Amino acid sequence: MPQEFEPEGLWSGKAFADWEKDAFKFFKLWGPLLLVSGVAGGIGAVFFRELIILNEALFKGVLLAHGVPIVFLPVLGALIVGPIIYKYASEAWGHGVPEVMEALRSRGGKIRTRVAIVKILASSVTIGSGGSAGREGPIAQIGASISSVVGQLFHLDQRSLKLMVMAGASAGISGTFKAPIGGALFGLEVLNGEIRTTDLIVMALASIVGYIVSVAILGPASIFTAQDIVFQDIDMPFYALLGVVGGFASYIWTRGLYGVEDLFARFKVQRKWYSPFLGAWVVGGIGLFFPQTLFLGYHYINEFFAGKFALEYTGSLVIFFLLLFLAKMGTSAFTIGSGGSGGVFSPSLFMGAMLGAIFGIGVDAMFPSISVGYQSFALVGMAVIFAGSAKAPLMSTIIVAEMSRNFTLLPALFVASIISYLIAGPGSIYWFKVQRTVGQNIPDKYLTTPQMPAMALLAYKAIKASKKEKQSKAEEKIRQIREGATGSGPEPKPSVPDLPEKEKASTQDESGKNKGS
Repeated sequence: MPQEFEPEGLWSGKAFADWEKDAFKFFKLWGPLLLVSGVAGGIGAVFFRELIILNEALFKGVLLAHGVPIVFLPVLGALIVGPIIYKYASEAWGHGVPEVMEALRSRGGKIRTRVAIVKILASSVTIGSGGSAGREGPIAQIGASISSVVGQLFHLDQRSLKLMVMAGASAGISGTFKAPIGGALFGLEVLNGEIRTTDLIVMALASIVGYIVSVAILGPASIFTAQDIVFQDIDMPFYALLGVVGGFASYIWTRGLYGVEDLFARFKVQRKWYSPFLGAWVVGGIGLFFPQTLFLGYHYINEFFAGKFALEYTGSLVIFFLLLFLAKMGTSAFTIGSGGSGGVFSPSLFMGAMLGAIFGIGVDAMFPSISVGYQSFALVGMAVIFAGSAKAPLMSTIIVAEMSRNFTLLPALFVASIISYLIAGPGSIYWFKVQRTVGQNIPDKYLTTPQMPAMALLAYKAIKASKKEKQSKAEEKIRQIREGATGSGPEPKPSVPDLPEKEKASTQDESGKNKGS
C-alpha cells in the first residue's frame, strides 16, 4: 500500500502493535492485582457489615433492652472510639473518603497498615452504638488501605499504586452496597475526579469482583425495597425542580457539617480523645425524640417505602418528614463533625428521602390528577443530596437505582442529580475535608453562597472590575495628556544645534586627519 494511504493514529500498523503490547502488559500486571483488590474490598465489606450488626446487637439488643436510655448509647460508643483513633490512627477521624483522597494526592497512594484495622473497629462501634453515619467512607478507606499495603509489597510505581488504591475503594463500595457500576463510578468520579477509559476498566473489574464476593456470602437481596415506583414523562419538570431544591439542601448539609467542625475548633476541642464524646451528647439528645435518625437508617428507609412511617405519626406528614430531615442533619453533623468515624452517604440518602417525600406530597396536593405518589420523588431525592454534596451526579444516579433495583426512574434520577450538582456550589463535601486536613483554606471566597448566586456574583464582580480597569486607563491617558501640555512630564533630552556648513566641513577634515594619523 502506498505510504500516503497508510492509516494514521492508533490503527496504523506500528501504533496498533505497540498498543496491543502495552495492553497485554497492562492486564498481565493488573490481572492478579485486580483480583486481590476486588476480593479484599468484597471481604472487607462483608466483615465490616457483620461487625456493625454485632455492635448493634450489643448496644441496642443488650444495653437498650436492659433499660439503658437511648441517649447514652452514642455516648458509650464515643468513649470507645475517641481514644482508639487518637492513639493509633488519626486518619480514622471523620468520613474516611477524604483521607483516601489525601493519600492519593499527597503520599502517592501510600496508606499505613494500621488504618484499615482502626477504621473498621472505630466505624463499626460508632454506627453500631447509634451514631448517625454511613458505611461508604469506612469501607472505601478499608478497601483502599488493604490494596495500598499489597501494592507496596509488590513495589508498584506511583501510578499503579494509585490505581490499585482506587480499585480497592471501588470494590469495597460495590460489595457493601451491591452496586458494581456505582462502585466503579465512585472510584472515578469521587476519588479520581475524572473518567478515563483505562481507569474505568480497572475500577470496573475490581468492582465486579467485590460485588461477586459480597453476593456469594450475603446473597443478592437489594439494600432497599422500594415498591410502587412509577415514572411518567409528564412529571419530569417536577423532578428537575426537585433537583433545584436538593441542590440548596446539599449546600446546607455540607456547610452544616463543617460548621460543627468549626465549632469544635473554636473551643479547641477538635480531634481530642474526648471530641466524639462531646458530640455524642447532642446526637443522643436528638435521638431521644427522633430515634429514626440514629444508627445506619436503612431499616427506617425501607419502612418509609413500605408506608409504615405514616402509621407512626397522626399529624401532618410534611411536618413529620421535615422534622426527620432536620434531626438527621443534626445527628449526622455532630456524629461526624465531632470526630466520630463514619461516612456521609447514608445520612445523605435518609435526608434525601425525607426531602423528596415533602416535595412529592406538595406535588400531590397541587396536581392530584397527574401525581404518582411521594415515594417516587423520595427515591429521586435520595440521589440529589449526595450528587450535590459529593459532586458525583453520575455515581449518585446509578448507585441509587442499583441499591433499590429500580431502573424505571433513571431519567428522573439523572436530570435531578445534574441540576443539584450545578446548584449546590463549588467544592465537594470530601474535598473540603482534604483541604482542611492538609492545612489549606478553601480558596474560593464565594463559597458562602450556592452555585447559581455565586455565578451571578462572580459575573457582577467581573463586570465591575472591567469598568474600573477601563476607567483607570482613561484617567491615566488624560493625566499623560495634561502632563504633556503643562510641561510637567519627563524632561526632554537636550538636542545638539545644527552647525554652519563651514564648521561642518572643518570638523570632517579634522576627523579625517586624526584617522590618517
